[in-house]
Amino acid sequence: MISPAVLVKQYMSFRNQRKNLMRVRGNPEVVLHVGQPKTGTSVIQRFCVGNRRFLERHGYFYPPHPIDKNGVSAGHGAIYRGLHKGAPDPREIFLNHLKEAKSHNCKLLLSSELFWNTLDTLVPLLRDFDFAIVALFRHPTDRTVSSYNQAVKRSFYTKNFQSFLSYLETQGLNQHILLENWINTVGAERIIANPYQKSLLLQTGMAAAFLNILNIRPPASLFKHRSDVLNSSYLPEYLELKRMLNLILDKNDKGTNLKIDWILQKASDRYNTCHVKNQEKQIFKIDADSYRKLDAESTAFAAQLSRLMTRMPESEVVFEQGEQVQTTNLAQRVQALDFSEVTPLIRQRIALAQNRSHLPPDERAQLILLDKLFPE
Repeated sequence: MISPAVLVKQYMSFRNQRKNLMRVRGNPEVVLHVGQPKTGTSVIQRFCVGNRRFLERHGYFYPPHPIDKNGVSAGHGAIYRGLHKGAPDPREIFLNHLKEAKSHNCKLLLSSELFWNTLDTLVPLLRDFDFAIVALFRHPTDRTVSSYNQAVKRSFYTKNFQSFLSYLETQGLNQHILLENWINTVGAERIIANPYQKSLLLQTGMAAAFLNILNIRPPASLFKHRSDVLNSSYLPEYLELKRMLNLILDKNDKGTNLKIDWILQKASDRYNTCHVKNQEKQIFKIDADSYRKLDAESTAFAAQLSRLMTRMPESEVVFEQGEQVQTTNLAQRVQALDFSEVTPLIRQRIALAQNRSHLPPDERAQLILLDKLFPE
């Protein structure tokens, strides 16, 4: 099968087009980096937190925020949580950040993927100020695969990719519809849109590209840290393992869930660092019906995106027809990792799940496989 990428014009890689990046225009008071999700946001945020003084010297105030042990963060998501969960007061947080930025004679720079789907609720906070929205866009097929990965990793999704595509259709989460809402809400002139390529996920490339978008030319000495990948997609075998584990894990047991995620994330990041350096494309097995759906989404997205920028991001996923993960490969991947700390609890959860009545045949088969993957 040929990737849906053939349906849209292919462009030179982001790395070779840095000189043509869309950059922040004029002198806005607020610059809001919104993702999209899975476009190197973790790399950007970790860099910005670690180089706040450098950013201030170049006219940007970046409020501090926490980062976890894998280098992942919600960024300035407290504003989003205030908008959608009632506390703390998002306007107070925003105005305090802006006041501090002005005391440094700087623009306010905020970053969070949580802003991605909520521009309509953010606009009332920004209405009285000159602002710009910075966004990086993935090819729609890459984005859909990545969204599935994220749903399994973080949201305990238990169904397969085909079911996930059907779910997206029912939720109206198509990217071209979201882009239309953006343009209608804030105006295309406020959106600084650039294509994202996974080859820039290495920290030096991604951070440098982001600084270029901000009209900052960084010295090479600023990028002495490791060029590894952060918060990448799980390997297909690890993703399938997590999908099965989601059948038995307790969503409220954050300690165990974090330990499992750290194991799978660390191993995936290590592998994907080499994968990106070698500029290899991800192989994703898919059925014919799902392929047709992705074709249609790619075409619609390309048409809508042309209103914001002149080039589509390239697809870095190659689709092939067939089974996503084979049991032999899955077993080999699991055996290579150290699950000793969580295996007793996993086995306990397997036993509880196997005692449930009226288990669907596919779930029972997955529990049997889990039992083999995590022996006593």
